Amino acid sequence: MTFSVTFNRLRTGALLLLLVGLILPLPTHGDNADCSGSAHLTLGGVARVAYGQTVPAMLREYPGLAAHIVGSAPQGTPLTVLRGPVCSENARWWQVRTLSGAAGWTLDSAAGENQTLESWQILVDTIQRSANGFDITRVNDHGLMRALTTFPIDYIAGTVHSIFPPHESAPLDSAFDADLKNCPDQLQHSDPLYADLMPPGESPADFMAASAYLSPDAMRLIVVHHLWRTLIRCDGSYTPVYGIERVGLVSSDGEETLFDVPANADIPGTSHSVGAFNRVAEVHWAPDNHAVVIWLRYGDHMRTVLYDVDSKSVRMYENGMYPMWTPDSARLAWLYDDNGLTTLVSAAPDGSARQTLSLPNTLQVVNAPLAPIWNADGSWLLACDRVSNCAQVSPIDIDGRRALPALSVPLRDPMLARWVLADRALLWLPRSGGGIAIQPINGDAVRQISVVLAANERISDAAAFPGGQAALLTVQSSTHGARYLVLNLQTGSLTGVVLPG
Repeated sequence: MTFSVTFNRLRTGALLLLLVGLILPLPTHGDNADCSGSAHLTLGGVARVAYGQTVPAMLREYPGLAAHIVGSAPQGTPLTVLRGPVCSENARWWQVRTLSGAAGWTLDSAAGENQTLESWQILVDTIQRSANGFDITRVNDHGLMRALTTFPIDYIAGTVHSIFPPHESAPLDSAFDADLKNCPDQLQHSDPLYADLMPPGESPADFMAASAYLSPDAMRLIVVHHLWRTLIRCDGSYTPVYGIERVGLVSSDGEETLFDVPANADIPGTSHSVGAFNRVAEVHWAPDNHAVVIWLRYGDHMRTVLYDVDSKSVRMYENGMYPMWTPDSARLAWLYDDNGLTTLVSAAPDGSARQTLSLPNTLQVVNAPLAPIWNADGSWLLACDRVSNCAQVSPIDIDGRRALPALSVPLRDPMLARWVLADRALLWLPRSGGGIAIQPINGDAVRQISVVLAANERISDAAAFPGGQAALLTVQSSTHGARYLVLNLQTGSLTGVVLPG
């Protein structure tokens, strides 16, 4: 009996010690005092491997360089912070999980060295065209900006004859020859579609516009070169638009051309009306950096193209528009219009595991005054109300397979909306002027905010910070310069972004 009682007491004590060990949090300090003040990440928050790291961050079974490596994460990889910090071997360690589900402990930094991990909630990367190509800068939600890198690019050089394919240059030459004898002094080439992008001092014949799309790890760019030409006739009218859009991938190795999109070529199964032309409509990188989905407008049809960066292969999907990646890069979603009825299609990048969802027939997607707008993870969609011709919009809960009550558009002439405040509100931007609006999707009162702009300025875009409580406003001027403002979505305060010297 005595032995049994003693054994039970020992067993109970051991169990208590085990429970205490399981309940108590991991220590934030270990074998070195330099780990104090190292909690620059938030448990449950989002971090990413800092740029400038020459080697990937290794994920290990436990904190320590001797621990088995279970995975790796290259620079720019988004990470969910699970536990930490823990000090081991004179360094800080955090337990993190990647979007693909791989989890492990990674070394943040040794004492006195730069941090390997950085908080992602407060960062937005911006792209701005420069004389050499595109400058990439980083902004946090306190309004601080720093230069990140520059991607030099070579604009398409040449003439209509040396660049355009024969079926593009021949109609343009014929139109030119037909009018040349009547008004040689007035006839001229023009690029009216991108005239607003032309820097001062450049002529339409010399200027070549380009758009850039940054990869999530900020290591590569998809660049779309626009080279379009038309003729201004003697009576001031325009000929049809001819030309190409050239899609290229820019990295540290330079630029490689992926494919050309003829602006007015004959494409089987499509037809062209006056003013219709082929062009790249949208470009979206996969969050894991390994693929790009490109939405093309082909005449009166749409095409969605997937480019695999690793295998350099191209996959063409059927008619589809407004594509969207899931955060883990495992699936693509896009919209499909079937005689006015909209269907959402979701599939793996290789086209397998296809699913469809019929959206309410009251939505207007094609030729709508306001394009459909996804939230960051593809779980919400905003689309125009067909009956009101976009005077109202409907938030669609994709995961819940339901539409919320329609909302009245709070601006007279809206340019676009962005999802903010953890996808519980919409940030509306005007086409002109400085009046913006924050509209809760639950029907609560709309908050109006005034932004003071110069006479030649307009708000051209907004990007919500991943934390959800602030947004970065891009203010564009008619002289093609840009400045940035951080909008606090809770208080409505605005902070000008500054670039440290």
